[in-house]
Amino acid sequence: MTAGLLAARRVVRTLPGLVATAALLIPWLLPRHKRFDVVVPLAAILASVRMIERRDTSSHIVAGAVAGMAAFVGRNHGVYLAVAMTAIVWVIAPPQRWAFPKRLAQLTAGALLGYLPMLALWAVFPRYLPAFVAMTTNVVGNLASRSSPPVPWPWLGGDVPTVFLGMLFVGAPLLYAVTAVRLLRRRRSLAGPYDSLMLAATAIGLPYLHHAFSKAGPAHFFQASMPFLLLVVAYAASAWQRSDRRAVGAAIMSGLVIFTLIVPVPEWGLTQYLASPERYQKARVGEDRLVVTRVHERTLDFFDRFAERVPDDEAILVTSNLVSVYAIMERRSPIYDTYMVTKRSKQQQAQIIQTLDDRDVQWALIMSHPRLRSTHPNLLRHIRTNWEHVSIRGAPSRGGVYRRPDA
Repeated sequence: MTAGLLAARRVVRTLPGLVATAALLIPWLLPRHKRFDVVVPLAAILASVRMIERRDTSSHIVAGAVAGMAAFVGRNHGVYLAVAMTAIVWVIAPPQRWAFPKRLAQLTAGALLGYLPMLALWAVFPRYLPAFVAMTTNVVGNLASRSSPPVPWPWLGGDVPTVFLGMLFVGAPLLYAVTAVRLLRRRRSLAGPYDSLMLAATAIGLPYLHHAFSKAGPAHFFQASMPFLLLVVAYAASAWQRSDRRAVGAAIMSGLVIFTLIVPVPEWGLTQYLASPERYQKARVGEDRLVVTRVHERTLDFFDRFAERVPDDEAILVTSNLVSVYAIMERRSPIYDTYMVTKRSKQQQAQIIQTLDDRDVQWALIMSHPRLRSTHPNLLRHIRTNWEHVSIRGAPSRGGVYRRPDA
């Protein structure tokens, strides 16, 4: 967030303006468990703005290093920023014959520098690289088969937040496209803070549209929203600086405020709690006291009842995208694959089954039969065929509890 405000400071030069910008950006930091993903593009925008402004060797290396560090913590970030920063380097490269390859080499050197932690892991742990390649191949292979919810286009209707979200799915690509055309037409004469911020936000925002549309809902749009928001701020500030267009700048910011109040603000847990406190209940998880919905409280009660049925020294297989279940029940995972939401091959599923046998795992909690059937069908078939179903009050309606017959 600090990086984003430093980038916005190029066009928003007053302290009240920066405070207002921060107040508008913070509500979009959703979902709360992926805020790091939301702010990574902000660091990239700041590095890109510096590269556009300075156009020297050090700024290209620093921008590449930011992309490399982003790739270390998230491969998708690395791909998006590689595309974005290569495009920026091409736009700002001098017209000389070897200028673009030279600048691209500097950017690549910086990326390798930022990616050094991953390269070190490959060198120090020989088994890490094959596992990394296998995981990457598996993720890429699942992209084609992964189902995605339909885009909530505004003309399809729905409640007010859904319609406004659909307007953003239309407006963001259009704004990026219009800005890209404007900047490319003036490619050789780009100068000043407004052009720098607009170019950086557009180049980085365009690849991140892939993430927004890959699962076209609020969560994925929020994660890809920061470049779009900074671009809107840049347009508003550009209009505001001219006395004859201040009304336009005020209208743009007013529109952004309205969208912020309607789309992300209702998604915050505090907003939902204040709107309907009767839906919430206090619960204890370990030493922590939480305020959760009544549905989540019943789920936590079930975890407690289930954990009481299983001896403390026994592991439990949990097939869920909620890896926190292990921590809530204070149990260890019997397998390495704790985030069972991507499709696994027959060989990988056979390895999981063999691990369960080798470690004499007696209990399994399947949170969703349909989800596991789509990702681990052989594992699900093995458990349902060879293990016994156990009835425990509060068990997932779409899943169930299973144990070995001799448990």
